[in-house]
Amino acid sequence: MKSVCSIVTNEEKTYLAFANIKGKNPVLFKEKELSLGCSDGDIISFLRVNSDYLKKNIIEAEKKNSFHVETVYLQLPWDMVCAKSVEDIIPFKKSKKIRISDIREAKKLLEDKYLNWDDHCLHNIVNFYKLNDQFYQKAPLGVLARKIVLNSVLIWIKDKIYWEAEEIFDSMDKNFGGFIAPQICSYFSVFSKRQESTVVINLDYSRSYFVASSEKGFYFGREFSFSIKKIVDELAKRFMIDFSLASEVFSRYITFKEIPYFKEITIKKKDSYLSVSIQSLNSFVRDFIKGNISDITNQIKEELNYSDMKVSFLGKLSTKEGFNSFLKDFLPVSLSNSTTLPQAGSSSFGCLKYGVNRTLDNIYGFDASLLEKVFKTYKEYF
Repeated sequence: MKSVCSIVTNEEKTYLAFANIKGKNPVLFKEKELSLGCSDGDIISFLRVNSDYLKKNIIEAEKKNSFHVETVYLQLPWDMVCAKSVEDIIPFKKSKKIRISDIREAKKLLEDKYLNWDDHCLHNIVNFYKLNDQFYQKAPLGVLARKIVLNSVLIWIKDKIYWEAEEIFDSMDKNFGGFIAPQICSYFSVFSKRQESTVVINLDYSRSYFVASSEKGFYFGREFSFSIKKIVDELAKRFMIDFSLASEVFSRYITFKEIPYFKEITIKKKDSYLSVSIQSLNSFVRDFIKGNISDITNQIKEELNYSDMKVSFLGKLSTKEGFNSFLKDFLPVSLSNSTTLPQAGSSSFGCLKYGVNRTLDNIYGFDASLLEKVFKTYKEYF
């Protein structure tokens, strides 16, 4: 059976996700977590050092599930993202009805103008088109115009990085499906297509990011210092234990479920012991998270000028039981339950889903059916 894989890394872990391809949709499997981090964002060095280990884990998954992985998609590390928003007028030699080839050429001209010769464009996401003073979110095929305005987000890396990644996957006997921007992986871990007034906040290991969508297009937000690592740091300071021990405590005892009765645990601190209640641990962590997440969502709402917005959270913290119920008690925004993907500690399923379908990069818009695509192609000849 034809299958695909995605790889997502952060400073602490690496995540693999697998899927079989049925028609145009991936049938997803459970995410696999590896104790392998990529601390400095140098994905090529990470792949060179760990390619054998990654290949071994992919082969193990293939044997266990009786499939063969043909293509691997790789989430670009956050630190390696190069992105810019651009807008320009693309003139035609004469007035004409817009065809698919015109949109392709306009996008290519935009890339040639705003990227360097040695840049490899990963995504050219058109936020909107403008023709004859009219705005379009989908490609305005068949509309008569003398020129077209494209407002796009360009995401790229250097050609050298792409070629090196391709060579490494060739040595692993796997096709390289390409890099996918982490913002896109995050968004498509929750949503199947772009929706207005929606925000996805990725609570990653060493920082948090957000990506938003509105009627004006895609917005790749900034980062926040709040993270899983920050929570563990504060836990270590508050209870005067080292970071590794605090990390274990966070993983084993922090929960967003109601704790039905008083329970005390004993933590070994070097040559001494510390007795602390699980209620105290959880109360401290919940208050810290509540303050930070409230601040982040308020900043995003003000920055985007959204009167109302739907927010989804992604990452290891969101996999803890009771997290969404905990958020509903204090957040002044709507929480979205749009995701149909299995629960995961990363954006690996979003990387996989987008890698297969490339919804934003195609020129048909976000929800065109196969019939619509055939009709629009056929329409070009008339």
